[in-house]
Amino acid sequence: MTPKVLLPKSEQTTPLFGERSSNKRLLEERRRLVSHFLNDEGLFPNSQEINKFQEKHHEVFPTRSSLILKIREVRQRKMSNGNESLIDPNYKPTLDNIISAIYDKYPLQNELPTSTFSPSTELIDITV
Repeated sequence: MTPKVLLPKSEQTTPLFGERSSNKRLLEERRRLVSHFLNDEGLFPNSQEINKFQEKHHEVFPTRSSLILKIREVRQRKMSNGNESLIDPNYKPTLDNIISAIYDKYPLQNELPTSTFSPSTELIDITV
């Protein structure tokens, strides 16, 4: 039986308010890079472009499979949302942005509702 070597544990600290953990920063960086890549190369880049991108960003995407998974994730999100700003991690929605988006998607009709009666129908006074 070999003796166990105890290594000093690295201290894990909770990020301060407004700070992000290193894992979260890495995930956001990956998402941002792939989002820009898909904007430049289209939603379905060819293998050569994917290989070039992975070689260029090997520190963020050490394996091709990690890049492919992130491409699929970002592509799916882009296709379902149709809104680039929701993918950008720097996007901070405000109440004005949300209300504006709702009015853009569901515009108000500036017309008053019209009567369902035909124009030939007259009002008849039936007082007794």
